[in-house]
Amino acid sequence: MFITSFRVKLIGSLVLVVLIALSAAYFFSNYSTSREFRLYVIREEARHLERLKGVLIDYYREKGSWEGVWEFLARLQLRLPAKAAVRPQQRLVLLGPGGKILAAADPRLVGRRVPKELVREGLALDVEGRKVGLLLAGPIVSRVLEPLEREFLNSVNRSLLLGGLIGLAIALALGTILLRQLTIPLRELTLATERIASGDLERRVRVRSRDELGRLGEAFNRMAASLKRSEELRRRMIADISHELRTPLTVIRGGLEALRDGVFSPTSERLAELDEEARLLDRLVEDLHELALAEAGELRLERGPTDLVKLIERLAGRVRGRLEKRGIELKVELPPGLPKLELDSDRIEQVLHNLLANAERYTPEGGRITISVADRPEEVLVSVTDTGKGISPEELPYIFERFYRGGGSLSHRAAPRGRGRGGAGLGLAIAKGLVEAHGGRIWAESEPGKGTKVSFALPKGKGSDGLTD
Repeated sequence: MFITSFRVKLIGSLVLVVLIALSAAYFFSNYSTSREFRLYVIREEARHLERLKGVLIDYYREKGSWEGVWEFLARLQLRLPAKAAVRPQQRLVLLGPGGKILAAADPRLVGRRVPKELVREGLALDVEGRKVGLLLAGPIVSRVLEPLEREFLNSVNRSLLLGGLIGLAIALALGTILLRQLTIPLRELTLATERIASGDLERRVRVRSRDELGRLGEAFNRMAASLKRSEELRRRMIADISHELRTPLTVIRGGLEALRDGVFSPTSERLAELDEEARLLDRLVEDLHELALAEAGELRLERGPTDLVKLIERLAGRVRGRLEKRGIELKVELPPGLPKLELDSDRIEQVLHNLLANAERYTPEGGRITISVADRPEEVLVSVTDTGKGISPEELPYIFERFYRGGGSLSHRAAPRGRGRGGAGLGLAIAKGLVEAHGGRIWAESEPGKGTKVSFALPKGKGSDGLTD
């Protein structure tokens, strides 16, 4: 149905365009040819009349009147060459000075008077400064072309019509071939779309060219690859959520059953362990909730003037001791005079906490973590750089996706439970949602074996996609 309807529409459009073009060309050519031919005939007649003018003047000088002039012209016709001869069909008319017909090819016209406007168009015959007559030719008198001339125009019109029909046939033949080449990739794209809609995410289309259809095919293949990856992430997310929820629930349930059966005594240590598992479960559920709100654009921000320098110094002071125990140096580079920004300070602190937790997790003993801030005209740039093992170029585009489990410095596969937010693979996804809710952007740069730098930029204005209380 698609092929038939689409092809019919295109062929119909092509036929319509060709017919309009041919019709315009036919009428324009017909008009132009007719006009030019009429002008040509009139110019030719004028030249013939000029040649005849001298002959008639000599005749009048010799005879002193126009008597017998028509018989004279008939005899002259036989003696002149074909080009110089005046055809009888020209319907020559000889007028007296007052406009009365003195001689004509049609004897019935002799004695009649012609309209004054035609008299003005006549060719004057002067003898010794005296006007003795006027000479008119058929095209000027009748304004009608001779049958031979009309036949010429008809022949031209027939040639134009035949050429137009041949052109239409060629255009249709070539158009059909081109349309077939056009509809083949569209048909493949339609079939592939139907297969993907039915669940076959492996289907791709062959890119045949680099034009608009080729770019459409490439975009379709990218979309299909993205859908496949999203489906894989969805399945993995469901498995990860199940695992992350099942582990603390199993610990809590096992501990409660042991307490109930009297295997363990309800000491404060045992109860603290169960409480810690419950807290981990609560944090995971809260992370998932925040991530869902951020992705839906419904995350509420409590904005206020925020001193980003003090916020970073406060956070660095809290984590510096723990990092020093692990042999990791924490370096902070802050510019002087940084203006306050309209931010949700808790949310931005959460972003920094997540980035520091990832950097700490994959920075070895003797390594260094650097928090730096750069003041730009339109935005403030914050970066967290580590000296870990880095991320491969293949993994880098996906590190901000929820539950992504790569092998680089921002992977959460080996993350110990309970160390900061994002231990379930949600930290960077949440950071991305929070930064974008502030109208900012976040990205990562990494070189395997040398470390990773995660940066986010916050606008100095209030622009944001989130809500403000």
